[in-house]
Amino acid sequence: MAFDAYLKIDSIPGKSLDSKHKDWIKEQEQEQEQEQEQEQEQEQEQEQEQEQEQEQEQEQEQEQEQEQEQEQEQEQEQEQEQEQEQEQDKPQRISVKL
Repeated sequence: MAFDAYLKIDSIPGKSLDSKHKDWIKEQEQEQEQEQEQEQEQEQEQEQEQEQEQEQEQEQEQEQEQEQEQEQEQEQEQEQEQEQEQEQDKPQRISVKL
């Protein structure tokens, strides 16, 4: 529940614009500052969460890329092995000149 509270201290001027309480300290101002600070903290937390999510996504992408590279390397090795096997299985031709 919102309410306006005013405080008068002779040596400290307030910022109240209310005609009945000119230059008094208005309590609601402090509440608004606190609310703004809380909002800023929440925004910072959200930004941190977003940054963490982005970092996680980047890590996942890197892992996927590494896995793909490994798979490609394995495929290349398999192809090379198959080619070598095929080379070995081919009959060798020997030509002799008489």
